[in-house]
Amino acid sequence: MKIQGLVLAAGLSTRCGTNKLLIPAEGSAIIERTVRTLIKANLAGITVVLGSCSEEIKKALKGYSLQFIYNPDYKDGMSTSLQAGINAISQDPGIDAVLIMLGDMPLIRDNTVKDLMTAYRTKRPVIVVPRCQGQPGHPVIFDRAVFAAVDSIRGDRGAREIINCRAEQVLFIDSNDPGILIDLDTREAINKYFPAT
Repeated sequence: MKIQGLVLAAGLSTRCGTNKLLIPAEGSAIIERTVRTLIKANLAGITVVLGSCSEEIKKALKGYSLQFIYNPDYKDGMSTSLQAGINAISQDPGIDAVLIMLGDMPLIRDNTVKDLMTAYRTKRPVIVVPRCQGQPGHPVIFDRAVFAAVDSIRGDRGAREIINCRAEQVLFIDSNDPGILIDLDTREAINKYFPAT
């Protein structure tokens, strides 16, 4: 079963004051650290949705085998980036599912991603969501069966909207990885986990 990685990296980073994905974290831009986690998971491929600072993010990811999509509507919220990515990936009939990763979550462990992929391949649920200490996190896996439902999301909403509407179709995978709950939205959060930046 082929699972495509989808990295949402188009946001404006309004709470950070500068594009958080480009901030160095122990020698690598945050977006690069996030992408490297997915590369280790041996996905069918990785698609990165760009918007704000698109050329700079492309440059930060130079040398990696990635597919880039530009979302011209990125200022209208995360939903537009999710839709752009899913719509592009759905054109390949060989892709069974998509693993959705937020660009500002570089603390997720490699094995967590692999565990989610294994759960999808062995149990074939419609949606897979990791959970740490009872709290759902990222990344999440969507089977092709819910790709079309993504078109109904509006504004700055993402995968959570679909997950909440289809609770009976969600397989939760309990994890001891706190990284699934940590998105680096602010300079303070980045400094907390990467104090040398």
